[in-house]
This record gives sequence, structure tokens and C-alpha cells, in this order.
Amino acid sequence: MMTIAEYQNKLIKQILLIEDKSKLNEISKLVRNVAPKIKLLKKHKDEEERDIMEFESFEEWDAYLQSEEYQDPDQFLTEWGMTSLEFRKFIWDAEHSGSLSYDEFIEDIKTWRVNEP
Repeated sequence: MMTIAEYQNKLIKQILLIEDKSKLNEISKLVRNVAPKIKLLKKHKDEEERDIMEFESFEEWDAYLQSEEYQDPDQFLTEWGMTSLEFRKFIWDAEHSGSLSYDEFIEDIKTWRVNEP
């Protein structure tokens, strides 16, 4: 996983290659629009991301995630066919469930459905 500093350096290097002033103006506007968000990121810059298994309950983990990056719990994620809160609960349950054997996994895959647009 790339650190914020590494990602910033990568972006700066890419921006330095742009010679079109109109494109640079677009980037400048975008940066100004997200500046308040950048201040929030700096607050968490030195903190290490916590592992899901460090939390005692789903509610505690969800509160931590919301404090890191707010996402409306009722926002519907079309690619997953569920709300943001349901998706987090799905991840929580998966991380805290027992493991499957290879054969159990293959059988489970057969029950999966593809979300059609």
C-alpha cells in the first residue's frame, strides 16, 4: 500500500509533465475544491490504519471507518447491490466468520449471482 507522501510525490511528478496551461488550470481548480479534505487527511497522516480484528464490535469498527472517511450509510452501492452500511456489515461478517475449505468455497461460489445493470 502506498503512503500518502508516496502518492503525493507520484502525482507531483505526473503534474510536472503537463505543459498544457488549460489542463493545469483544471487541476488547480480541483485542488482548491478539495483543500478542506486535504487538511483532514493531514490529521491522520501519521496514524496507522487499524485492522478490523482490533475492534470488539461491528458498531465500533463502523464508527472508526466513519471517522476516517465519512460515507453516507444509506448510500446505495450499485456495483454491490447494497447500501454502504450493508456492505460494511458484509465485510465484518466475512472477516469474523470461520474459514472455508476449498470444496466449500467452490460450492459457495455456485450460489453467487451476478448483478446485472
